[in-house]
Amino acid sequence: MVDHREKPSSSEIALGIYNPVVFKRMTKSWKADELIPVAEELYSDMETALGVKALHKNGILKLFSSKDERTFWEKKMHNGEAMAFLDTTKEQSEYTDVVFDELGNADVLHSGWLDTAKLLSAFRKFLRGNNLLIEKKFEYKNVNTSAELLQWNNLSAERIIFCEGSRASENPFFKNLPFVLTKGEMLTIRIPDFSPQHLISKGVYLLHEYGDVFKVGATYDWDDLTDIPTEKGKTDLVEKLKKVLKVDYEILDQAAAIRPTVKDRRPLIGLHSEDKRIGIFNGMGTKGVMIAPFFAKQFAEYIESNIPLDKEVDIKRF
Repeated sequence: MVDHREKPSSSEIALGIYNPVVFKRMTKSWKADELIPVAEELYSDMETALGVKALHKNGILKLFSSKDERTFWEKKMHNGEAMAFLDTTKEQSEYTDVVFDELGNADVLHSGWLDTAKLLSAFRKFLRGNNLLIEKKFEYKNVNTSAELLQWNNLSAERIIFCEGSRASENPFFKNLPFVLTKGEMLTIRIPDFSPQHLISKGVYLLHEYGDVFKVGATYDWDDLTDIPTEKGKTDLVEKLKKVLKVDYEILDQAAAIRPTVKDRRPLIGLHSEDKRIGIFNGMGTKGVMIAPFFAKQFAEYIESNIPLDKEVDIKRF
């Protein structure tokens, strides 16, 4: 593994939520029933191997913003592809003293969140401890493709797989892939005397991290592609929180990063058209926690056993 880690990645600051439902249309998220079991199994295995607790199968509590939204949920709960993930609507939640839930609420089943920062930190420590990590910036110009084995600095390898997040948009080997990068911002806040067992969703996600500390996210910005937190992002999240929280809170921190999103909202996975020794695994977008494990396994099977990739994620589509 070669990783300089100049700054936090979008994975490190992400809320790490996996949600099988697209709230806007109340449909099943793409391949959710296939992706979630693989993701939960992998993260559980990683927890055991690394000695950390990172996977939280808390479930999402959806607070309805309107009567129409509630009616739509109830309709889809009995007839629609997301039926298996939609629980019965309720008049009030157990958090009614803290959140605005006067229009009712319901649980999203088979959902939760991954403490991505904790898991990545533990994995990095594991790699470092086993001499599997080179903490240098990967310079593309230092890749030598002329010999039978690929060479980079003093390393030789059968393959290079690029898993670079948003930096992939600068990768000369894959410069023609249609990345549409998106900036995301989130807040860390303090809410005293509140310990919900659910993630809470109402126009924005409220995630109980530990103690009285919560994360709030996230924003979407396709124009400002710096990783600098903005007043605009903060204002956007604060305005949305006004519709969620009845109580006061304190803002502790604000963070921003660039997501590696793609034009057709599907991952970019595969081997280079002219040099099959060079591969890419990227474009997981906003649902990376849910998507990555399933397709990492599929990509490994493709590389080792030539089992075809799903056409929807194969870079051959471009």
